[in-house]
Amino acid sequence: MPDELNFQYMIDTLQGAFIMADSADMTVMAANQLASIQLGLPLSELLGQPLARFVSKPSLDDILRNIQRQDLVYNLEGELCSARGRCFPVLLSARVVAWSYPTLIFTFSDHSQHMLMNELLKKKDELFERVRQLMPASDEGMAEDPDDYISGVLSAGQLLERTGIEVGHARRYHDPLAALQIHAEVVPIRNREPLGAYNRAHFRRMVSYLCVQSSRDGDLVGRHENGTLVMLLRQTTLLDAVKVAKRLQQRLGSFTFWPDGANCETSTCIGLSTWHETDQNARQLQIRLEAALAKARLTGRNTIVSLS
Repeated sequence: MPDELNFQYMIDTLQGAFIMADSADMTVMAANQLASIQLGLPLSELLGQPLARFVSKPSLDDILRNIQRQDLVYNLEGELCSARGRCFPVLLSARVVAWSYPTLIFTFSDHSQHMLMNELLKKKDELFERVRQLMPASDEGMAEDPDDYISGVLSAGQLLERTGIEVGHARRYHDPLAALQIHAEVVPIRNREPLGAYNRAHFRRMVSYLCVQSSRDGDLVGRHENGTLVMLLRQTTLLDAVKVAKRLQQRLGSFTFWPDGANCETSTCIGLSTWHETDQNARQLQIRLEAALAKARLTGRNTIVSLS
């Protein structure tokens, strides 16, 4: 076991708020700096405080009863309140560890930003619906998918046309050209019904929106005929395309989809490839993209596969 100073350094490195409490009286024995900041007390003042002072929903007694029943409470939705009275939503985990004496390990992460992002995306979804109602039904650009049209995602036909143009440009000027093919889905929740039509459409819209928002200047985002999204990356090598894919996967992974109040995570698989000077046309690039994505999906959730 590290000495007190190194132990503090260790818990300060954790990606989340961390608290240790004496299980006899539930007072705080140790905490990292993040817990101190989010609970609104200097670390020296936080130590010795009753943990129940900060736990709002569920109560600390309810959490302890859950621990008695199932040993570990993991990713439980709750609410904490700081010393100044600011209450905020969290995901918390807790367990009693039997060291020299029983100690409660209590960790949490502030989900205020996730809740705010979800609310913003909900407002954007409502805006989509309003814009759709205002757009003339005879607009030819909306024929394939009104949501993609509004969000700036190219249709399958437009994507095919622009891919041919970009490949021709890369061949003419010997510029690098890369592409990503993206498949995102909601991670199923045990004992819950599959998403209904409305939630599937909402999820599809939000993934499109996040991909467009995450793209760089000059990148093109389009809808493949099989329903996946394709991102064309001009002036981009394979190495740089991998970096773009990782950033995009992180962005999509931070989006928590909440249909009917359920906390659903997003799984994103990405296949990527680059144009070769030996390619005769854009179709060869597309074949490699599809193969890379298929391999990524076979490998498992949140996987990136590149085929050069």
